[in-house]
Amino acid sequence: MATAIALPPGLRTRIAAVAHRVRRLRFQRGLSLLTLLLTLGFGAALLADFFLDLPSPVRIGIFGAWASLGLIAFVFGLLLPLGRRLDDDALAAVIEEKYPDLGERLTSAVELAGAGDDYHGSPELIDNLMRDTEARARVLNFLPAVSSRSARWLTVGAVALLALTLSPSAVWPGQYADLAGRFFRPWITPPAFAIDAAPAEDFAARGRPLSLTAHLTPLRHAVTAPDVCTLVQIGADGKQTRIAMPAVKEGGYSATFTPVADFCYRVETGPDSSASYSIETVQPVDLAADSPEITTKPPVYAENTVDAEIVNGLMDVAVLQNGTVRFDCKFTRPAASAFLEWTPTEVKPEKIDVETPLLEMTLSPDRMTGSVTVHAMLSGKYSLHVRAERGVPTDFPARDLIVKLDEAPQFKKVVVKDELKAVLPYDRVPLEFTAVDDVAVASAEVEYRVNQGEPVREPVAVTGLNTREASTKEKDQSVFALAGKVKPGDVVEYRLRVSDNFPPEFGGSHVVYYPADHALTLRVATDKEILALRDEINKRLDKIKEDLKAEERGVYKTRSESRDHPALNPEQAKDTQRLKKDNKDTENALQDLAKAAEAAPLFQPLADLARDVADKEMKDSEKAIDNAAADHKTAAERDAQFQNSEKNLDSALARLEEMKRKNEELAQAALAEANLSKLADKEKALADQAAELAAKDPVRDPSVKNEAEKIKQKQEETANELKRLTEENPALRKALEDARAEEAHDLAERARELAKEERDLSKASADSEKARKVERLAELARKQQQLADKANELAKETKQPSQAAKTNPLKPEDTQKAADALKQGDADEAV
Repeated sequence: MATAIALPPGLRTRIAAVAHRVRRLRFQRGLSLLTLLLTLGFGAALLADFFLDLPSPVRIGIFGAWASLGLIAFVFGLLLPLGRRLDDDALAAVIEEKYPDLGERLTSAVELAGAGDDYHGSPELIDNLMRDTEARARVLNFLPAVSSRSARWLTVGAVALLALTLSPSAVWPGQYADLAGRFFRPWITPPAFAIDAAPAEDFAARGRPLSLTAHLTPLRHAVTAPDVCTLVQIGADGKQTRIAMPAVKEGGYSATFTPVADFCYRVETGPDSSASYSIETVQPVDLAADSPEITTKPPVYAENTVDAEIVNGLMDVAVLQNGTVRFDCKFTRPAASAFLEWTPTEVKPEKIDVETPLLEMTLSPDRMTGSVTVHAMLSGKYSLHVRAERGVPTDFPARDLIVKLDEAPQFKKVVVKDELKAVLPYDRVPLEFTAVDDVAVASAEVEYRVNQGEPVREPVAVTGLNTREASTKEKDQSVFALAGKVKPGDVVEYRLRVSDNFPPEFGGSHVVYYPADHALTLRVATDKEILALRDEINKRLDKIKEDLKAEERGVYKTRSESRDHPALNPEQAKDTQRLKKDNKDTENALQDLAKAAEAAPLFQPLADLARDVADKEMKDSEKAIDNAAADHKTAAERDAQFQNSEKNLDSALARLEEMKRKNEELAQAALAEANLSKLADKEKALADQAAELAAKDPVRDPSVKNEAEKIKQKQEETANELKRLTEENPALRKALEDARAEEAHDLAERARELAKEERDLSKASADSEKARKVERLAELARKQQQLADKANELAKETKQPSQAAKTNPLKPEDTQKAADALKQGDADEAV
């Protein structure tokens, strides 16, 4: 019986290891191939779906082909190779191919190990072969005989392709997951967009346009946002209304409609749809017709001149600063709340406290009306806001609230001379001006200072104080009287000062001056300056007279030479033009003389005369010369025009002589009045000294009598000087008489006024009537007594000058009788 030959254990173990390696490499190659094919198919399908947005049937077909390919690869590339049996002979042949030095010993050993020894020779020889093969193979590594290169590269390719295919999921995980889901579930189509259509609020105003918006977020790369979505409005009865929602920006859609009841809605685009939302509608609150009523009131200090205004409806309003604006609103239905939003547009000064931007209205109990008051400090914009239930708003457009600042007063008209070079100490400088203010002119004054001294102010008589326009009174009533303020040689600086009634608590009042940047100047003339001005005027008059005489001779010469000629020859025409120029020069000289003369008020009559001559005689003479030079004039007509010019020139010469006489008279009168002013000051000083002496006791102080004699002597000298002045100056004498007559006239006028009041009294009982008259006339009696006292003092002061002037002295007894009668209530007796 034959015995089996066993392969040495060492060889068997090492051949088994090679077999295991072969199976492992078969599995690696099969798995790599399967992964490679599936990954390649998966990636290709995702790319196609990404770019082409494959429909579901195509995706189903692709998925079926991919699964079939994977199944085939699994069966034939993995399952069958792993199930195939490995022969030791084949493995030995592979090993010997790697190691040819074995000389087929390993192949022979493997073949002999599986057969009996009956057919393969002696056992000893086989045993020797086995040992020799084992000995040769011991130093060899059989595993490299089976190469892993192809399996390794296939694995690397599969892993690389798999990583490449999965890498987009790290960048776009959501989109990748969507594409993967579409691939593995091709029968399901996921939405193309995520639609966000949630409302900002779950309520809306009924009957007003409502805008709803939606935003689409693409869930796939290849999808394109539609141009229009659809808003599906669902009413309470289930009726659906579809409204187009056009695109307003990238991914955004909007639709506007007017809801009339509660509703639900959703937004659709293709098969995709948003969630459903519910909206409650609330009837809004609106303003009633002609509402609000806006009342603008000026501040308290301006109430007498600035009227309050009432307007209806929302509009721009204006109000004086520190005034108030009241809004009275009427609503169409009860309001839940209402407020006024106030936004100043000016920079807020630190000293002004501006109200908060939101001012809540005070609502009536039925909430149908509301009111709010704004204190106007700065200009800005206001807007009304009304709220219904659920806070449904009604917002009205903003309007302007213009706050007018209290402006400083202005001089509307001013007629004053910028500089008077020579005035007299008793002159009354006329003031003529009109001042206006947006609220009220509170005061009008003249501010002056003498010889750079301290400024002094005194009121100016004006009409219209505490109104918007104040003006000086008629001539000689609004003046700046210099008497008692200046002496010859003084320089007076003055200007007009006007203030308004802007209260101090608001930063007032506003004060303006005229002139604003300098003062007007007066120079109180001395005797020397009066004479110098007189001489300067005479010098100008003499020069003008000489020019007039020369012009008159020229006119006569041209008239004589052209009398027998039908027209002027070139030389005569040239002379005529020269005459016109001379005439114009004389006219200008007269105007310059007028300006120089009116620099001193005392010479104003001369200025008026000079201007009158320039405007009449000189212009008439110039016109006559023009007519004489006309081409169409005959010789007789030309001669008549030249004669007319001579006539006007003669008249001008005569009036210049009159001006010289007037100049002398005015100068002498000014000197006399200046001396009279000095005498008055001297007399007042003597009267003061006499009063001081009267208070002394001549017994205790014997020198009183001597001093009294000296004062009396000086008073007599003063009286003699006054007498001399009045004798030399009739105008001065007449002025003294007029002053006395004016004083008496004033007293008589006052008495007549009192008599008129007495006649108007009611005729009750005699005692009560007299008592009432006494009560009513008490103030007048007091004033009359003051007049009587002053008349008495004046009579004492003017007694000696009156005697010197040979005029009747004042009689203070008459004024005292009138005062006593008034005290008794007898106005008739006072007259």
